[in-house]
Amino acid sequence: TTKTTTKATTKITTTISIDSSAFYGDVNLDGDVDLADAVLLNKAVAGTVALNEQAARNADCNGDGKRSADDSMVLLKFLVHLVQDLPNMG
Repeated sequence: TTKTTTKATTKITTTISIDSSAFYGDVNLDGDVDLADAVLLNKAVAGTVALNEQAARNADCNGDGKRSADDSMVLLKFLVHLVQDLPNMG
């Protein structure tokens, strides 16, 4: 008697689209990613300032295509070196 075991596996593929025209995190468009960008992003999320098209692209720090408090959290984590790359989708 021969016993055969078959194992089924599923591979999940995730496609990530990164905007090559964005300098993620540089919300104030000064060429640096720093605390001033986090402050401006928080103001944009709160609705107290409007961002131009480039700044809005740069503000999408989690790569989901929207600006929200999640982007602010990712940017702050980047600034304190808890995440290493922007956009950070994790």
